[in-house]
Amino acid sequence: MTPSLRIPVGPMSDRQPRWRASRHDNPRHGALRHRSPADTQSGIAILELALVATVMLVMLFATIEFGRALTQYKQIVAQVNAAARYLATRPVGAGSAEATCLVRYGTIATTCSGTPLVPGLDTATITVADAGTTAATKKRQRTTTTLTDVVGVRINLVTVTVSGYRYRLVGTGILGGVFGNGVASIPFPAISASHRQFIN
Repeated sequence: MTPSLRIPVGPMSDRQPRWRASRHDNPRHGALRHRSPADTQSGIAILELALVATVMLVMLFATIEFGRALTQYKQIVAQVNAAARYLATRPVGAGSAEATCLVRYGTIATTCSGTPLVPGLDTATITVADAGTTAATKKRQRTTTTLTDVVGVRINLVTVTVSGYRYRLVGTGILGGVFGNGVASIPFPAISASHRQFIN
């Protein structure tokens, strides 16, 4: 006996499976998007660029500040030496005001005026010592270490010193407001020079 073929009766739409609509199928909600390897690599590259750029900017800023600080330090050393040489040619007790102006402004004058050679260098940081002001260590000093030598040549000394000077960073206003003035400046060590002065 041949099996009979049974054909379903009714509209085909009634026999088809019905699918429930999802929000992912709605174009208004947008479909889920998977990140491609190219997008991931691009994000990593941007992050690396930001990190490298930050380090490079810090190094650039530090290099500029180091160069400025070294220039100012050498300028102070040169002016201190020039002032000590000037005092060596003057009588004892004379030339202190001129030497101070020479350190601060680069000119020999009894009354200082103008723009300081180094920003922030004022007269309070400049000290002049000679046989008149510091006789114990500057007046008639021995030229030999032999203390029994009473006939050895003796000389006067003059010393010019800059102490307490603080180098100011480029971003002094910004850094000082955020971290305090101590961070916005760097103290220099004392800078001094001594020369021989004639005995009068």
